Amino acid sequence: MTAATSRLRRRGIGAGVAALVGLTTVGFSATSASAAPNFEITRPAQVADRFETAASVALAAFPNGAENVIVANGDNAVDALAASVLAGTDIPILYVTSNEVPAATVAALEQLDPSTSWIVGGSAAVSAAVEGELPGTIERIDGATRYETAAALAQTVVDNADTAPTSVFLARGDDFADALAIAPYAAKSGTPVLLTETGALSEAAAAFLAENEITEVTVLGGTAAVSEAVVEELEANDVTVERIRGANRQATAVDIANTEAFGFSNTGVALVNGWRPVDALPASVWAAQQNFPIILTAGAELGAAAQGYLAANAETLVTGLAIGGTGAIPASVVEAAETAAGAVEAPATNQTLTVTPAEATTLVLADEDGDTPTADDRTYTVTGLAADEDYRITLVDADSITDEDGQISFTEDGTTGLAAPGLLAADITVVNGAPTGADVDSTDTAAGATGDVQSVGGLSAVNGQITFRVDGAVDESVVPVVYVDGGENTRLELDDDGLPTEAFGVGGAVNYNPTEAATGDDLASSAVGEVDAEGDSFVAGGFSFTYDANDTFTIDAAQATFAQFEAALQEGDTVVVTDYQQDADLRSTFALTNTTEAAPVIASVEAAETTALLNISGVADDASVTVYYAEDTVSGAGVQAFVADDFTAVEVAADEDEDESLFQATVTGLEASTDYAFYVSQTTDRGESPVSTAGGEDSTTAAAGDVAIESAVVNEVNNGAGQSSTIVLTFSEDVTLAATDGTGFEVSPTSQPALNLAVTGAAVSGDTVTLTLAAPLDDTTPDTTYQVTVAAGAVNEVATGTAPNAELTATVAY
Repeated sequence: MTAATSRLRRRGIGAGVAALVGLTTVGFSATSASAAPNFEITRPAQVADRFETAASVALAAFPNGAENVIVANGDNAVDALAASVLAGTDIPILYVTSNEVPAATVAALEQLDPSTSWIVGGSAAVSAAVEGELPGTIERIDGATRYETAAALAQTVVDNADTAPTSVFLARGDDFADALAIAPYAAKSGTPVLLTETGALSEAAAAFLAENEITEVTVLGGTAAVSEAVVEELEANDVTVERIRGANRQATAVDIANTEAFGFSNTGVALVNGWRPVDALPASVWAAQQNFPIILTAGAELGAAAQGYLAANAETLVTGLAIGGTGAIPASVVEAAETAAGAVEAPATNQTLTVTPAEATTLVLADEDGDTPTADDRTYTVTGLAADEDYRITLVDADSITDEDGQISFTEDGTTGLAAPGLLAADITVVNGAPTGADVDSTDTAAGATGDVQSVGGLSAVNGQITFRVDGAVDESVVPVVYVDGGENTRLELDDDGLPTEAFGVGGAVNYNPTEAATGDDLASSAVGEVDAEGDSFVAGGFSFTYDANDTFTIDAAQATFAQFEAALQEGDTVVVTDYQQDADLRSTFALTNTTEAAPVIASVEAAETTALLNISGVADDASVTVYYAEDTVSGAGVQAFVADDFTAVEVAADEDEDESLFQATVTGLEASTDYAFYVSQTTDRGESPVSTAGGEDSTTAAAGDVAIESAVVNEVNNGAGQSSTIVLTFSEDVTLAATDGTGFEVSPTSQPALNLAVTGAAVSGDTVTLTLAAPLDDTTPDTTYQVTVAAGAVNEVATGTAPNAELTATVAY
């Protein structure tokens, strides 16, 4: 055994579940502020490719460094399919190319500072030149084929394990997915993963099984992945075989996650693109440390299998790990995962076709004759389509579509019962890989120009889906709408409410910004139109401008940073641009005049005893509200004019009820029975707006009465003789009666509280109320105690005209 393998054994190949506690997510950042407190999805920050993903995962899982690292070819990671079991929970996996160590990997190696680098694959996968750049002692594990490499990895595990395994996993060697879905369990349990051909057991796997006396094999995937012939060959050699299969790779991954024997925690998942599972290999170590399963998405969609798993475990899920950047796991997939797990309530929708991407975006129009004519193209995919249906794609003006709580409706074209697409110049240029013949020309001004293609019908699904590309032509907002091309008209048919009567789906809107300003252009003071903060661009003066940290910025004539400029830039501001440079390496100058939001409006005031609830319209997103109030000294002659020094200001940071359409703010500590004048303003990063142009006025209600019963007697004394039909109540102040027939008054013996004695009348004089009973009280049984109850509202204070806060009680002994 070499020194390196000795170190490897001490690191604990085959470590169990007990070692999986305590991992933090250092180096990872939350992707959504909308997630519910019990479920948050994180992803590696700022990753552009598989190399950066692997490096980010490694540094998050091993913030204090690692004694060993595994290095594999990230462009063709098939040699490393079985490396997860070698990695266990103690060794990070990094990617290189055959002839280069990417910068992200170099940085990770410097921080991890390993003493041994394990290379998986031969020199064609990881060259001698790359080997020379790796730190520490070099150990290489390889074979002539992927099957031999997997067997060699498995043998290394066996040779360094404290207890030799008796079981292995067997996966298809020409498909990553099944082997990688099992990787977290293989890593934490030390169970080797072997690879085989679909139709016959690979020689390398057969040799390993025989040499190591393996008695149990778990086959991963259905018969299309590993045939029954392979199972029969295994069973013929006295090997017990179990199979984990699903309808597809995503379903198989879910079956693995649900296998009780694997002991995965249902508090978290690692999400990996099922069509790019190369990210799952470095993620397997991290997932093993967390004891989370790997769940595969359906490419750019979450997929039914992943959605079902997340929904089934919604009550226990806490953490989701989105492995890879937005190119691997789009933001829409993250949102769909949060929705499936219950962190985000799924909006009800009348769409029946799924079009992705579904999120809106902003693109700058490209010069069709320039160097990047496709920079303003966007490709969409429609999935889950029937093979025997014809479909149509039509581009529709975004202003002609309304989304109200997920219910999509369209503007009707007159009284035709058909959706009005609007006049558009964008084109559908490619459908299912075939050009449509659209001749996109930035000089086109409306639909119908020669060569324009805004609608394509008679389309059939290919493998259940249709892909198409949209190219911009002028400054406009476009939404692609896909629907069944089977009605009486080729256009989308609507009901009386503008809702489609045919199966349909809409893709994310594209807002095409005007052509970018030319290098060297100046812009006089102009209003800012559309702002795309994510794309670092805005529209002003009929042109699009981009900005970056290399530029010079001022806000209201004061020097500003890139971050300050971006935070302040909003539609309605004014901007001056000097010597604009398209090249990001050159410097443009932007001078912003930061205008404030308009004053909000008080829609209504709901006053209570000492509080007032204000319903306010015109409040911008993320704005706080300041409520100004003062006693209205001119009540009855108008509303008291706003003078800041005369009003009390109350800051309200957030809407009290986001379910209501208006912003709601409550003012407390008011005086009862008092008229107040109210004014409001709103504050954003632009500053505070003017106060509302018209103040609200309302009166608080009178305070509830505080009258009390001071005494209760029979015959003016409680120990009189004989019988009496009257009880006299004395109150703390003068009162009036709500009724004179005794309504609201009850008398009952305390020994029998359910026995109410009928009160037939009540009379008041100042602070005294005399009750008349239907039957007299009898002192035959001395010192009987009676309870008198006065319902709230039975008496009212003369001074305020209000009832007591609650019912009043007194006792009488007779």
